[in-house]
Amino acid sequence: MAIDCSQIIAVHNTTHNACSFLSVGALPQLALLVEFLVEILSVGAYPNFLCLWNFLSKFSLLSPPPQLLLLEETGLVDFFVLYYCCYILANATILLGGCYVEDILRDIGVIARALDSISNIEFKEIDLTKGQFIYLTRICENPGIIQEKLAEMLKIDRTTASRAIKNLEKNHMIVKKNDATNKKNKLLFPTEKGKSLYPFIIRENNHSNAVALQGFSQKEITDLSLALKRVKQNISEDWSKVKKGYKRKY
Repeated sequence: MAIDCSQIIAVHNTTHNACSFLSVGALPQLALLVEFLVEILSVGAYPNFLCLWNFLSKFSLLSPPPQLLLLEETGLVDFFVLYYCCYILANATILLGGCYVEDILRDIGVIARALDSISNIEFKEIDLTKGQFIYLTRICENPGIIQEKLAEMLKIDRTTASRAIKNLEKNHMIVKKNDATNKKNKLLFPTEKGKSLYPFIIRENNHSNAVALQGFSQKEITDLSLALKRVKQNISEDWSKVKKGYKRKY
């Protein structure tokens, strides 16, 4: 197959940019892999890149960008495959079980921290800072819940939960009551003050949801919700195992 030098340069420049991105990231070894693939193709060797593409695409949610499709249409299949593989690798920052996948947890973390920061600012005037609104919300929605169940629901350690509960109790937003069936348990209930704050917290939550989902279709919202529930379930299972002393292998 005759190869146009200009096309080689275009592809190489693109993959070089990918390498530059990877070199300053968490996995600089990926850059070496990309460079290796480029060099193999540039000197005329033709390994079966399609196998590599199929392998990587199974673990990637990325779709080929428009410029990649142009390469495929020109008949430069090997270049197209290589370019797409580099595209996947450049957008992957986790190596899991030998397979490259997108690092969605960083994005989820950024979202969580941003929303937490906003809430701490907006709830400061009602004495709900450092994420205490989350505890109050769950107690309002589950009156009579015990501290251990609340900590498990929120996936936090008991010490952190205990500190937040003490602050809520100090600010007269919740009250502890004895459990008639188990004297060791303390049941958590919202006070009238706590109940009065609940609608305000929910309005803020609904507003943040609306902002986060701007431009999404109903189908996209449903798909995202289902996907996040699956992620939550996977992480919850890991959380439970680790809390019981299980050591993860990675």
